[in-house]
Parts: sequence; structure tokens; C-alpha cells
Amino acid sequence: METERREQHDWEERQYELEKKEERDRKNPLASIGNLGAYRNYGQMKEPAAPNGNLGAYHNYEQVVDELKKKEKEHPDIISVSSIGETLEGRPIEMVRITGGPEKKKGRQKKPEVLILGQTHAREYISAEVALGLVNTLADKYGKDDEITKLVDERDFYVVPVVNPDGSMRVAQEMATRGDSRWRKNARDSNRDGRLDAGEGVDLNRNFGYPLYRRIMKKNAGASTNPLAEDYRGTKPFSEPETAAIRDLVKKHDFSVSISYHSYSGLILYPLGDTKRPTKDAPVLRKLAENMRDVQPHEKYKVQQSYELYPTVGGSDEWLYRKGNMMPFTFEVYKGRSDLLGGAAGGIFDRFNPPEEEIQHHVENNVPSALYLASVADNPRQVVSTRERLTTYAKDLARYEDGVMKDDASRLKKYSGREWKELRDHASGYVARIKGKIHHGGGPKG
Repeated sequence: METERREQHDWEERQYELEKKEERDRKNPLASIGNLGAYRNYGQMKEPAAPNGNLGAYHNYEQVVDELKKKEKEHPDIISVSSIGETLEGRPIEMVRITGGPEKKKGRQKKPEVLILGQTHAREYISAEVALGLVNTLADKYGKDDEITKLVDERDFYVVPVVNPDGSMRVAQEMATRGDSRWRKNARDSNRDGRLDAGEGVDLNRNFGYPLYRRIMKKNAGASTNPLAEDYRGTKPFSEPETAAIRDLVKKHDFSVSISYHSYSGLILYPLGDTKRPTKDAPVLRKLAENMRDVQPHEKYKVQQSYELYPTVGGSDEWLYRKGNMMPFTFEVYKGRSDLLGGAAGGIFDRFNPPEEEIQHHVENNVPSALYLASVADNPRQVVSTRERLTTYAKDLARYEDGVMKDDASRLKKYSGREWKELRDHASGYVARIKGKIHHGGGPKG
């Protein structure tokens, strides 16, 4: 997987340089006389998409919105569509709420809330299709399937199928005019020259709250400060209207679980992605991810901590876990096609998205996982006992060198006296290693 990722990165960098050269040549046509320059041979060409950004069975942002409003008209009793913000180009960021049954009366416990996000990265169209597929499943099977009906009646689903509307339409435009698109970011005009050039924009999945791990930030690992980099994190956390809209939505609600759909790799990722240190909920997150994998009817995705794939800073899952107090997951939908690596055939869009005839296959493979996660949203930690969680967490922490013991000990401050006693009982070896950092009567020292 790492080899493929490196090949992918190298090839995308070559494509980026090619696009910049095309742009220079348009400004100075004489520069390329006497050589092929940006021209490609027949084997490298791809049939352009239909005009007006039509992507066949794939839905661009405008088509997704049309589908949502259609479902709202068909199922007004359980579906409502609303905007949670506006993009830089003035497009509303549409969210659909799905819930049924009687509203909870004042004084009674609220329904568990579930957050679903799609197409944070513009070129990952399959991610919007899976989110839209979940909406269709809940809407069309409500009142017909007992399990779906019960789930909709007892849960509150909030789905944002396209987090990045401007990016979605940028991809549609490039597919129509060039037959391919590498666009990943939003529509931020980084150099403020009044037009959106190749390489501009902010990576929305690097624009959420930055972590406290300044050593990572100093190394520029996991997010770039270069405005033309693929993973440019922006000028500050939540500088972009799209991430700010998600932040504000989360602050207004009490989500217990979330899924953010991306592509590709065939992975189920759990936090954290900005450090390899395990969270105290790592055993729970890992078990939930494994359970979601087990209900996939087709390909079974690999489960791993996000950091194991590569370090990321400013990702949504890290912020949702730390500040949103929820169990967040990222699904890398679709395992990809190895024959497209290196650019020998097809294009970038084809690398991140399966052929249109396979869309439904991947929707069917991922919707059951979302339904499972929603089913345990009332108490996600129920999948692992407290004893098992603390024991596993202690063992994970014990793998680290003495040099990080102080930081690990400070992370244990949040444990109650009872939990700390249980941790001591099951991890005496680790506790002995941080002996100087623990009060005799309770948890770690400050």
C-alpha cells in the first residue's frame, strides 16, 4: 500500500507540473514550438465527458441537491433539507435530516444523533454516492423494512453528502472540458488574483482544529503550509466556510458517532491521525471498526488507526473526537485499480472512482456499516467492557519509551478514581514505569 501511495503521489506531482506548463504555454504559445510539450500520445488520451459536466451515473453537487429535494418531497414525514452554510462561490452546503416517529417530548432523553459526511475532497465522487445511497436506503425502506423503520424512528441522522460543493462543480467542469480532473481542494483563491488557478484552494480535511503536537507542525508533516500543495491546510483552523459550517453544526448537536466518506484504498480508519499514541477509546474505536467491516457484504476493508496510513494534521476525525466527543471514522471507499497507478491508462478521476456501473456495488458494500454504527449510537462504548478497554489501553501505552511517559501520564488525568484503580490493578508494570508521576492516592500528577 505504501508503494502504491508513493507511486500515486509521484504521478500526481508530474501531472501537476504538466498542468502548470500547460498554463504557461497558454500565456506564451511560442515557448513550446519545436516539441510536443503538453501534448499526449493516443494511448494517454481519454474520451472527454459529455458537455455541461455530465458524469454519467455520478452525481455532481447540483444533481445531489436535486436528489435530496426530490426525496424530501417524497418523504416529508421523515426528511427535511436545509443549508448549514455557504461556500466561497455562493453555493449552499446542503444537509438532510432523517428521523421518524414522534418527537421526543420536553424532559425526555433526545434521540442519539448520527453525522455522515461525503465528498470533502472534490475528486472523490464515490464518497458522495455512498452518502446519497444511505439517504435513499433510509427513505425508501422506511415503513417497509422493520429494522430500517425502527432505526429511523429511534435515531436522528444528519447527512451532508457534499461538504465541498465548489470543488464538486470544479471537477464536473474539468471533466467536461478536459476529460479528467485532479481537483481535491475547495475554491479558495490563494494568491487573490481574482481567478482560480491549478493547485489553488485549501484541503478541507487539513483545515479542522490543529492539534497540540507542535513537533508535528514544525516538521510540516501531515499538512502543508504551501498554498499550492495538495494538502495545504489554510491560514488558520476553520478558515474555510465549509469546515466552519461543519464545526458550527457539531456545536449545535450532540453527535455520538460519525462517518466521513473518502476514496480510495478500501480502509476503515479510526483516530488519531496526528499521533501514533493510542487514545483511551482506541479499543472501542477498533472494535466498532471491526464490526463495521464484518457487516460489509462484498469487499472487507482493512481496519487501522489513521496514523498508520500516514500522518495527517487538521483532519475532521481528530477534531470530532477531541472536541466533538464522538466516535468518528473515515471510510476510504473502493480499493482502487492498480493498473491505473503511474498513469499508464485512464486518469486521476478513474483512479479515485470506480466505473459508473460499479457505483451501486460500492454503495451496497458500505451502507450496512453505517446502519450498524447508527444502531449502537445510543452507547458506542457498549462493544467493549470497561475492564477490557482499560487493560488494552494500558498495554498500548506500555509499548512506548520512557521519554514519553510524562505526556502519557498527563493524558490519564481524565480517569476517575475508580477507573484509575482498575487501571493500576491491570497494568502494574506500566504504572511502575511512571512511578514518579503518580499521586499515592489517585491519578497522575499535574
